[in-house]
Amino acid sequence: MVTARRIGLLVLIAWMHVGGTCGGGSGGGGSAPVKKVEAPDSRCLALASQFPPGFDLVPNAPGLAIALSFTPGVAEPVDLEPVPPAVAAPGPFVDLRSDIARDACSGFLDPAFAGVLAVAPDLAFVSASSCEGVAFVRSDTGALRSLDVSVPAGFAPGDEPFNPAPGTTESRVALSTRFCVDAAPGAVDSFGAAIPPGCDSARPSFFSNFTSAAALVAGSLFVSTSNLGRNAGRPDTQFLPGSVLVFDLDLTATPPSIGPDPTTPLIFTSGFNPTHVTSYRTPGGRDLVLVTVSGATGLVADDPSTPEREAGGVALTPAAIDVIDAAQRRLIATVPLGLAALSYEELAIDPTGRVAFTGSAIARRLYAVDLAPLDALPTDPSAPVQVLDGSSGPDARIFDAAHPFEVPARPDGAPVATCPGYIVGTAFSAAGDALYATDFCDGTLTLVGVDVSGSPPAPVPGDSSHFQVLRSIPIAAPLDPSSLGLARAPGAVRVRPGIPGVDYHGPDVFFLVGLPEGALCGVRIDSQ
Repeated sequence: MVTARRIGLLVLIAWMHVGGTCGGGSGGGGSAPVKKVEAPDSRCLALASQFPPGFDLVPNAPGLAIALSFTPGVAEPVDLEPVPPAVAAPGPFVDLRSDIARDACSGFLDPAFAGVLAVAPDLAFVSASSCEGVAFVRSDTGALRSLDVSVPAGFAPGDEPFNPAPGTTESRVALSTRFCVDAAPGAVDSFGAAIPPGCDSARPSFFSNFTSAAALVAGSLFVSTSNLGRNAGRPDTQFLPGSVLVFDLDLTATPPSIGPDPTTPLIFTSGFNPTHVTSYRTPGGRDLVLVTVSGATGLVADDPSTPEREAGGVALTPAAIDVIDAAQRRLIATVPLGLAALSYEELAIDPTGRVAFTGSAIARRLYAVDLAPLDALPTDPSAPVQVLDGSSGPDARIFDAAHPFEVPARPDGAPVATCPGYIVGTAFSAAGDALYATDFCDGTLTLVGVDVSGSPPAPVPGDSSHFQVLRSIPIAAPLDPSSLGLARAPGAVRVRPGIPGVDYHGPDVFFLVGLPEGALCGVRIDSQ
């Protein structure tokens, strides 16, 4: 129970990445086939480990998804049509970590998968921490594939210590995201302390770490690095300045090629702990990267006078949604959201592109921003970063820490002391009239009605005429001692495009569960 909650929080996933899986790359398991495990629920396909780190729907391949497992590090193609979902490739599936570690960190550490971005049936990008990197995987087979990885000639040899030497190209199954970051003048960590010399002994610097997610925007790959510091999994967890790495990508080449952008390989975020990046194109055609800046997050101190081990989260610094112009390679705006501790799945954007939602890693709360003001942001590359809180320009906040959207608790839900609520995943229905949100603790899928029709003002008023709870569906058991052995701890959620019963006949909403075994599950909402 305590372990489940702790792994569910970002800082504990970070602990698992940085401390729990460190060791020689040979620990990746080689190429031994992965043993079959039993599904915890008749709606679910069993995956190879507890707390699977992510899955994604595959573009241009209707009904196909790719799902990850932690240990062993496996990627499995999944057919979404049957109940339960079925493995969509013959296998055998093998642990990919040793081969990834060889190419991303010279076999120094085992990769701990963080998430997956599927871009085509023959390519998905798997982000991994500990051995910091992004691996190249076929979405349709789950096998690694090679891309040409290069580093611009002007880079210093120590800037990218595990990628090819500057000015050279190598065929690899992964690229390294361990980059020597020169801290900006006056930069401080999440404690307010100055950044000391690190990877460069001559100036304030540190190596990027805790690779959290990737987004393909305007032909380039943007990768968020949360840059975890000391005390992971404690109330006083330290974070270094957040960053997004930029990689030039050519998918038309044979083989495809990738490498750090020669002029702007890194963009600093406005706050600490960027946990996801989401692609967004404005109605005017401007390609943007929306960065989920969760803010530094820790755990509340345990109360030794109680028999249970408290495991609630605490927000240490403010959160925000940052806006990066993909073509200009720069931060152009930020939407401050206060001490929200944003969850670290991708943003849910409604089909009209008007609003974006995310959850909270420390409470049953939803946060939302209005995307309409983004089309009017200055295009002048010298324009200052716009703060979209109404203080000196447009306000893009709909729900923030001061005015959150509260998700109802399950009447027979998880004990508050040990699991006080955590909205992991959010996704819009294909029609765009409902938002789905998973609660890790209570095991629920909450449906929120969303109405942004009729061109409402910006920001969309956060009232019941636009947003209201429709119902909460128990899709898994709550995290309490009586639910051992049942499917529990729902996580990421995705919705199939199209009309149920017309474009497909199987489930329309898919979600991960973490316990007692990891699984990918499917439900049909109109039958719940």
